[in-house]
Amino acid sequence: MISGCSNYEKQLRNDLLVITTLLCRNPSAPIVESGFAKQIVVFSTFSEVKSYNPLLKNLKLTRCHEDFELKKMLINLLEILSTDPAALQILSDGKALLSLFHYVKSDEGKSRARDWSSAQFEELQLHAMSALNKLSVLLMDDYMMCQGNTRVLLLLEWCLGKEPFAGHGNSFHGSGGRGNKKAQMRQCLRLLHSVVSCPNELPSRDLCDQGIMNQLLDVLENFFPQDCDDAIDIELQCDILYILSRLCENDVHRKELFGAQ
Repeated sequence: MISGCSNYEKQLRNDLLVITTLLCRNPSAPIVESGFAKQIVVFSTFSEVKSYNPLLKNLKLTRCHEDFELKKMLINLLEILSTDPAALQILSDGKALLSLFHYVKSDEGKSRARDWSSAQFEELQLHAMSALNKLSVLLMDDYMMCQGNTRVLLLLEWCLGKEPFAGHGNSFHGSGGRGNKKAQMRQCLRLLHSVVSCPNELPSRDLCDQGIMNQLLDVLENFFPQDCDDAIDIELQCDILYILSRLCENDVHRKELFGAQ
């Protein structure tokens, strides 16, 4: 990780990370006890979260294919680590959610994370949001501290905008997203689906305070064609209806707001 510069060394590094991924999937492997989990989190978040760890002093990622694949595997490792309850505090201390939320924004030139190419940024964005879908409900305090709802709603608003977007529909997370923003919208709604399913009422209350119900009702009325039969569009509508139903389930005022619309 630290001294490898040649393509050969980077490929070897990535091969070792594949083995690490397999080890992390083994519940009996002492990943947390050995301190390995902490190192994984440090390397997974260094490019988005400022750190004074001496190991990271000269470590930089470039646009090269090997570094791009490395970043995707590191995001995947954060998701795998979250399946171990003992690793959750390490993920929280390492600001794993903050690093993932770095990608929850529109790809607009100078704001691009670490200057990845448009195609690379989109794929990393979709991977990060897929990981957030699982990590957010496990680290809800961190999610709220990162203003997760605000970030997701802003990206959702961008998805609904009329600005041209040459979506590449990268990877399996990008299904249905080539040439449009549906892949990002899909991940936004999946993340909101997970958040409103959480027993903690605080994130749902915060979403309502930010006007999510009016926003989603407007999407239902104006975004989809009336004779919609596209599988992705139907999935998006189902997620929206589920989110609205969860928000209204135990709140009379929200039900009245929904009925008025």
